[in-house]
Order: sequence, then structure tokens, then C-alpha cells
Amino acid sequence: MWLFDLIPDELHTLGFFDDEKRETVSSTMDQINKRYGQHMVYVGGLHGLGDAAPTRIPFFSVPELADF
Repeated sequence: MWLFDLIPDELHTLGFFDDEKRETVSSTMDQINKRYGQHMVYVGGLHGLGDAAPTRIPFFSVPELADF
């Protein structure tokens, strides 16, 4: 394992939420997205990146293959 470009503690930005609140926010975002559509709400740092990567096959669902 190689570690590089580490940030000293005094320069590290602390999280906005503690673990419990972060879980609550994440769960609430999931519920909103489930009800109103995917990507209705998302983390601000992801804004504008929706088209940055092509669609991938998810691990939980594999499309049926054509008969060969």
C-alpha cells in the first residue's frame, strides 16, 4: 500500500455532519430520489457531472443477452 499527498490534520476540513446526521441526510435524499426521480437531489459537488461518464451496467441488474 502506498500513501501519498496526505493532508496534515490542521489543514483537513471537518465534515459538516456527524455520522448519524450524515446517514439521516443520505436516507432522506434516497427517499426523495425514489419518489420524485433519480438525481432530483444530490451532493452539490456532483453538480454538472451527470453527463461526464457513460452509463454503466449496475451490479444488481444485468440485461438479458441476445441469443447467439
